[in-house]
Amino acid sequence: MQRFGDGKVRSRAGDGGETERRFRLYGELIAADLSVGFDLSRLAAAAGVTRFQVIRDFHRAAGMTPGQYLRDRRIRAASALIKTDMPLAEIAAATGFADQSHLTRVFKAIKGLSPGAWRAAA
Repeated sequence: MQRFGDGKVRSRAGDGGETERRFRLYGELIAADLSVGFDLSRLAAAAGVTRFQVIRDFHRAAGMTPGQYLRDRRIRAASALIKTDMPLAEIAAATGFADQSHLTRVFKAIKGLSPGAWRAAA
């Protein structure tokens, strides 16, 4: 598996595209409801692999752990919602953060700005 600047996932020779197929499945399952957590066992069962294979697939396809991937997806979703007039507490709940404070801490650590500052800049 190689990652390229275009963000596309490429399978390793001999992989038959299985890593890419599973990674798309994982992404669909996670995106279906960001407000709930996921566990590796659920992803593994859906793909018919072990939890350890799920971790390997994430590293190969995205260069990160499943937890990092989930956090990235939640921050992306929150970034889009922050540009609306939706209250931050509702955004936090909709994107799987424990509360507004948790969203603010993680958002600022990743984006370098608080959600309020991000909203003001939008």
